[in-house]
Amino acid sequence: MNNKYVYMIVAGVALFGWYWTGYQPYYANEDGGMGTGYIMAAVLALALGAGNSDGDDVISTLIGSIKSFIPNLIALTVAVLVGRAIYEGVASGAGFNAMVLVESVSTLVASAILIALTMSCLKKAG
Repeated sequence: MNNKYVYMIVAGVALFGWYWTGYQPYYANEDGGMGTGYIMAAVLALALGAGNSDGDDVISTLIGSIKSFIPNLIALTVAVLVGRAIYEGVASGAGFNAMVLVESVSTLVASAILIALTMSCLKKAG
């Protein structure tokens, strides 16, 4: 199935999923609105070329998008872990908090995967 409208609808659903997830209490700021880390993860995913449009149908396109983005996601996750660990160990006055590392990685993965899915469908629709 190579119908561009189907890809546009799936991209819209994935983008709505990214938007809705960003406003959930776990990822949002305390005063409301999307967290800056969530938006930064999306920008980094876009900068790393998220969205592979290989595949013959919608499902294979979505699976191919995730498969092709995994190496970049691993590199990005390691970079976030190292940067956040250095900040927590050195610059943070409150001391080291390991839970912040888990929160940083989950924010990165949620945002980057949804953006990769969105971009793969938009590239296929175009």
